[in-house]
Amino acid sequence: MHRKYLHLKVIPRAVLALLLFVSSVAPLPADTLSKPPAGKFQPVPEISVDHLDDDSREQLAAARERVIRAIEGKLPDSELADLWGELGALYHVYSVYRPAGTCYANALQLAPGRFRWVYYAANLAVKTGEMETAVERLEAAQKLRPDYLAVSVRLANAWLDLNELEKAKTAFSQVTDAIGLEAAALDGLGQVAMLERNPAAAIEYFQRALAIEPEANRIHYSLAQALRAAGQGDRARQHLAMRGDRLPSIRDPLIENLEALKTGANMHFMNGMKAMREQDYTATRDSFALGLKREPDNNDARLSYARSLY
Repeated sequence: MHRKYLHLKVIPRAVLALLLFVSSVAPLPADTLSKPPAGKFQPVPEISVDHLDDDSREQLAAARERVIRAIEGKLPDSELADLWGELGALYHVYSVYRPAGTCYANALQLAPGRFRWVYYAANLAVKTGEMETAVERLEAAQKLRPDYLAVSVRLANAWLDLNELEKAKTAFSQVTDAIGLEAAALDGLGQVAMLERNPAAAIEYFQRALAIEPEANRIHYSLAQALRAAGQGDRARQHLAMRGDRLPSIRDPLIENLEALKTGANMHFMNGMKAMREQDYTATRDSFALGLKREPDNNDARLSYARSLY
């Protein structure tokens, strides 16, 4: 059974969004990032982001300005790498993929062992359908942080997309007992079993995944296909009636942090922490105040805000 029939994928939509975006953007007047010092960094031309809301455009503009100031101020490579990575993460989360990739490349040029930027670059490669590149970066991320088990699920899914079933099976099997990853890993093993024409094993994996995470109703569709392949038509129809769009969750704090950038609050909190390290408590106060306007229930941020006021 064909892989695409079993699993709904985001790649076509991501690629479509990329094509639509590329066709709509227009260049703006050059700044330091558009024409960086010769041979130092890859250029990141400033492009129109009129499709974003005002807050998002303001976030991007402020992040670009921080990188410009860091380059002109000749900040240490480690600090500049993080600023490049943060700018890339903003482009990434707003689906502006080409400059996101360039920003990550610049960050990794300065700090090739920085796990966060290696991992985000891998996630970006998945989004744009560059699966061979994604595998290479995910393997690099795994070497840097073998304890960060979400990488195993991402890598297994990439292997599955490339039809490398044994490698996918090995990677999924490594995390079937990892909290927050079990259902995704078992669902992946079910997908492998179906591609290996072993519906009996697939049924067992899908049932175990549903027992762990019954809210992941997309599994019902895969289970229905396995039951049908096993000649259990009545049960297949029952599960087909329960199918939905929710895939098994993957406990992945770094990707959750990336998605949180859309609220705008996380970037303000990051700016506040940076200002606090630099003992600029006025900037710390202002950054946390802006973040708390968008995420008022963040108690950790509120505590940091109180400290800055003190």
